[in-house]
Amino acid sequence: MCNDWFENLLRNVELKPEEVELILMLEESVRKTLSKAEKQSAAHKLDHLLRVTKNALEIAKRESIDVDYLVLISACLLHDVDSPYDRKREHVELSARKAEKIMNELKFPKEKVEKVLKVIRQHSTETPVEITENEAKVLFDADKLDGVGAIGIARVFMSAGQRSMSIKEAIEWYKKKMEIAENMLQTETGKKMIKEKMDTVLNFLDRLERELSKYHQA
Repeated sequence: MCNDWFENLLRNVELKPEEVELILMLEESVRKTLSKAEKQSAAHKLDHLLRVTKNALEIAKRESIDVDYLVLISACLLHDVDSPYDRKREHVELSARKAEKIMNELKFPKEKVEKVLKVIRQHSTETPVEITENEAKVLFDADKLDGVGAIGIARVFMSAGQRSMSIKEAIEWYKKKMEIAENMLQTETGKKMIKEKMDTVLNFLDRLERELSKYHQA
C-alpha cells in the first residue's frame, strides 16, 4: 500500500483524480519491483526516488515552470527503477526499458509513456544528452539535489562500498561527479538549493581528507 507521506505530497499538486490514481498505482509497482531487485544500487532505492519527487515538485513550484505533473512525477519515480550497482553506466537505458514495461502494464496513455521515457533519457550525467524537456530540466536538478548535503554524502559512500571503492577513490569520484553536475544544472532554483547544501559536503570532505592524510594509505 502506498505510504501516507506520498499521498499527502500529491494533494498539493494539480492533478486530475485519474492521474492521482495512476501515480499511486505506479508508486506501488515501483515499490514491488525494487523489493525484488537484488543488485539495485543502495543509493537508488525507493527512498531516493521519493525524495527526488519532492525536490522536483518544489523546484517546479518555485520556477513557475510549465510542466505536465503526471509526466514529471512518473519520471521521478522511474528514472532509476533499474540501477544495478555494477552497471552504473547502463542504468539510464535499463531504467527506461523497465519504466516502459511498468507503464504499459498500468495502461498509461501512449503519449505519456513516450514523454516519460524521453525525460528519463535526459536525466543523467553518465549519458549526457541535450536536455530539451521542462520536466527533464526539473528532474535533472532534483536528482542532483539528492546527491549533496548530509543525505548526498551518505548515498555516495553507500554506493562506493557496494562497488568496493576505497575512501580515497570515493572522494575523487564524488568531487568529479559534483563538478560535472554543477556545470549542467538547469534551473535557478536548483542551483540555489544545491548551493545551500554544498558547505556541508565540502566541509566534510575537507575534514575526511585531512584525517586520511595522517595515514600512508592508498
